[in-house]
Amino acid sequence: MKVSKIRGWYLVALASSLSLVLATLVHQAPYVARIVPLRSWHFSSHKSWKTEGKDELLQTVSYRGWDVRLAIINSYPAHDEVFNALIYTFGSIPGVRLELFLETLRFGSQDIIDDFQLNLDMANNSQPQMFMAGNATAPDIIVSSTCEVDSRTMHQQFDKLLERNQTYLFCVVHHADHWLLNDNIANSSLIKTWINSGKMAFVTLSNHTSQFLENQVIPTWALSSQIVPKLRVFPPIFPTWPKVQEETLSFALQGNYEPSRRDYNGIFEHLSMFLRDSDTNVTLRLVGSGVRPEVPAQLQQHVVFDQALNYPEFYDTLALCFAMLPGFASDTYYDRKASSTIPASVIAGVPVVGPQRLLETYTYLDRDDIWLQNEGETDIDVIGRVLKLDPEIREAKKQRVVAASRRLMQANKVSARQWILDALGTLGHDAS
Repeated sequence: MKVSKIRGWYLVALASSLSLVLATLVHQAPYVARIVPLRSWHFSSHKSWKTEGKDELLQTVSYRGWDVRLAIINSYPAHDEVFNALIYTFGSIPGVRLELFLETLRFGSQDIIDDFQLNLDMANNSQPQMFMAGNATAPDIIVSSTCEVDSRTMHQQFDKLLERNQTYLFCVVHHADHWLLNDNIANSSLIKTWINSGKMAFVTLSNHTSQFLENQVIPTWALSSQIVPKLRVFPPIFPTWPKVQEETLSFALQGNYEPSRRDYNGIFEHLSMFLRDSDTNVTLRLVGSGVRPEVPAQLQQHVVFDQALNYPEFYDTLALCFAMLPGFASDTYYDRKASSTIPASVIAGVPVVGPQRLLETYTYLDRDDIWLQNEGETDIDVIGRVLKLDPEIREAKKQRVVAASRRLMQANKVSARQWILDALGTLGHDAS
């Protein structure tokens, strides 16, 4: 599909979603096929194609007339969707000079980031081992996108930053329970020193993981009563251009095929019961990787495996569907872990099926952004109910999710800009 057509579709979708809003007053990446060498990048931010008008988020951030030097690091080959969202959000703030340090850009992330239309300036090298090499100038701010790993694999570079005392650290937490006192991360003198310096904030991917960190984890650290670690919340959302427009009678479950992550047996059982009483030719798309779960014989014609997809293909495939299932295999995704399915649904513009508890956990979602699962219903019951709706109603719901995506991306940029100002203030800079 030509870009003009895609953008035309987006404008139509935007108009539809805005009309709905006015009428009502109204966070594991997929595992896919290939890895490409990283292009070494420095970014100089400018107005991106997802931002219109002169509002707060477009005000330039600077101090003493200088750009803010902000480095994003990922020394661990995972969590690509979080890294992409961090690039988009911080890179969209004028006055921020963005530097990236990672081993590779995987699975078509290069194409995703290219579409952000940030103003690229090619640099010499951006491998993690080059960060703070020699007499390199320390950045004003560092964002560690997988802090559980970066704080150990890049210990020496983090130590050097502490010694220079010129940098603020945003530490992105993926598994809050990994930071309990008996874990090596929490016992790390490095992290404790950063906390004690006051030049650090933890960033979680959902409000519930932030609450778990605050209420269940931090009290185990035995910090001084004068030390209160700062917590920030960042739903990992970024823009994509979907290449599909027509809905299919399919719904999706994404992620690694490990049964410890998704309740495949329960979903297959409920889907079998539904199809016994229905002649609907509905398809469940399992979008992910790993060892495929065994599909019962009666479902062979209704289950499709989508594997070896790069990121653009992944979001295009999800966009074909009218719903996504969380399929949580445990309650940990409701109290300490942030599911990748929730932000994936928002990025793809596809409503997720979930109970009221999902809204209470992933508080960046509104009631109209999901297919609400009533008490006593299974997720497949909701699929059956949604299938009875007119296609126009299902499409309207998807456009609400598109609107939610835009709302969250703008909120992220406004928040990130304020985080930068707060960080610079902590460093003693008179920023504006």
